[in-house]
Amino acid sequence: RSKILPPSVATTEEILKKFPIDLKESVVAVVGAGRLIGKPVAVWAMGKAKEIIILDKGSNYSLLKKADIVILGTGAPALIKGEMLKDGASIIDFGYSRNAEGKIIGDFDCSSLLQPKNSNLQPVFYTPTPGGTGPILVAKILENFYKLNS
Repeated sequence: RSKILPPSVATTEEILKKFPIDLKESVVAVVGAGRLIGKPVAVWAMGKAKEIIILDKGSNYSLLKKADIVILGTGAPALIKGEMLKDGASIIDFGYSRNAEGKIIGDFDCSSLLQPKNSNLQPVFYTPTPGGTGPILVAKILENFYKLNS
């Protein structure tokens, strides 16, 4: 029987497979320690990453400057800005909420990358919301369902 992973973990693995990132040499920050995203991803990353930083809403976000990979799952719209991250960080954004205008946005404020003060900040990648982690997450849920029923 195939291994069943929490969908957030399977999604993170799938995304990281697409990029030349050595997890063993990476500092991973998980923002949002909830039971669906943050906790399973943090537990999975322990022992795989060089260092794990677990933050929640209201934490000291200056620690994000150390992170090579930032995984977001707070559901707080545009909580994390480009200037809070180090150059070359990768962002996996599971956050999903609506801003004041009702537009669906993630925890990462990708528009902050366009601001002049961040013009030199170049992430390796970031997953947009909507359309980034969501479709992969749904596929992983269905994959788990198939594995459990075969």
